[in-house]
Amino acid sequence: MMVDGNTIEVVEELLYLGSVHSTSGRCYPDVHRRIGLASSAIHSMQRCWRQQRLSLHTKLRFTEPAVYKYYCVGLKHGYFF
Repeated sequence: MMVDGNTIEVVEELLYLGSVHSTSGRCYPDVHRRIGLASSAIHSMQRCWRQQRLSLHTKLRFTEPAVYKYYCVGLKHGYFF
């Protein structure tokens, strides 16, 4: 595709401002990406969760922001309803 004499590549999916946009218009790629990011954040907190000296309250305070930022954006866009 040409725009003002420049060649533009046509793609199936595009990551723009943290969201995956696809040619189908569906939100599933973005939902799967966010679930993967949240899962990765939880996995990276395993060392924290194994600490016996930390209370459950403290562990949740560490984990919440790591996962919440991915989940919250999904709620904002209505993906999880």
